[in-house]
Amino acid sequence: MKRILITNDDGYSAEGLLEIVRELKNDYDITVVAPNEQKSGAGMSITFRHEIKVERVSLPGMPDIPAYAVAGTPADCVKAAIGYLKLSPDFVISGINLGANLGTDVWYSGTIGAATEAALLGFPALALSVVSHDAAYVKDAAKACRDAVDFYAENTDICDLLSVNVPNLPLSEMKGMRVVHLSRRNYPLDFIENGEGSLIMPPWQMIPDEHDADCDEYLVREGFITWTPVRVDRCEYEKMHKLKNAFSRWKNEN
Repeated sequence: MKRILITNDDGYSAEGLLEIVRELKNDYDITVVAPNEQKSGAGMSITFRHEIKVERVSLPGMPDIPAYAVAGTPADCVKAAIGYLKLSPDFVISGINLGANLGTDVWYSGTIGAATEAALLGFPALALSVVSHDAAYVKDAAKACRDAVDFYAENTDICDLLSVNVPNLPLSEMKGMRVVHLSRRNYPLDFIENGEGSLIMPPWQMIPDEHDADCDEYLVREGFITWTPVRVDRCEYEKMHKLKNAFSRWKNEN
């Protein structure tokens, strides 16, 4: 039986996490290590110079599943699971997140951040998200994610991190799966002043800056489940040769 570490950025009692555990618990050896509270938007941040408390908890209706709440970020949870609890999963699942993780969301998302941390530590990872902030179709999302989990369990060598986004629909209305690339999306910059000299970030309403029928943003809105391999190594290898040549020319001229 394959071993899975499950984490998220919504907290260990979030319905998305609980639902994917319910969906998988009879076929996989699961341990949950997740934040003790909501940590959306934490990205890959980790906790320095502060204590991190790791506490054994019980998942509602699933007391037999080992579970831990961490007073830290999603990335802290993965580090604590591997480094402190000494877990050695076959792969890691982050999610199911309530809310999309499309396009440039991958730079900010705690869901993707936890999965990236796992991949950096050498553990293949899946990031699972449903394109809604309510849990109306989270059971359908868990069933839709089942194919991704079962496939990835046998094919972790294909990519270090696979991001899956599920439309906010009943399973019967989903149109199938597409392998797609990330879209480019912008967060609004019209900050709200509270009248006391402080600013409030605008609501998380994304603004697509291009229309691309082959990207995650477009296809998930059309009702498809999207699978996107996400690069963990951020080095621009294709640009290294250009950079070396440009620097050599600049150095000779100066």
